[in-house]
Amino acid sequence: QGHTRNWEYIVYCFLFHCVTFFFVLNFILAIIVGAYGQVTQGVVDSVIEQDIFSDSVAALKTKYMSMRYWWPNRKHMVKQIQSIRATFLNPPELQGLGFRNDDAMNAFFRFYSRFECLLSAPEVDKHTLGDVNVGLALNSHKIDHLSLQLQQGLALNSQKMDHLSLQL
Repeated sequence: QGHTRNWEYIVYCFLFHCVTFFFVLNFILAIIVGAYGQVTQGVVDSVIEQDIFSDSVAALKTKYMSMRYWWPNRKHMVKQIQSIRATFLNPPELQGLGFRNDDAMNAFFRFYSRFECLLSAPEVDKHTLGDVNVGLALNSHKIDHLSLQLQQGLALNSQKMDHLSLQL
């Protein structure tokens, strides 16, 4: 009879440990899956995140453009932009950031103007004076961007016309 009790005790301990193990495993998996769900929702809600390929290409292109045009140090520019306290910047506001020339400044402006998340104002439920100012700054930014594109197009067309008139 001592042998039967010993066998029953071993089965009981084994089942107890299995049940306890699976409960702990379930708790750990619930925590991991919940955290993963929050992170994926945050990525979906984020307006600046793209897929890994697009983010990698954008990082490489940013590095290339900054070396090509000798853009100022990023930390320096971030400090200056934060001190301006403007939601949207146009080329006139960029002049104080330390660009070598207007071509570098316009290249910086054009490069970052292609990101849709930088051209849109944050969504708000109630419209306040600050929200109107943000919207006004956004529209001003878009107008300046279109004006810059128009000026470049006109300059290009003028060059083409000069070239054609020389050929005639």
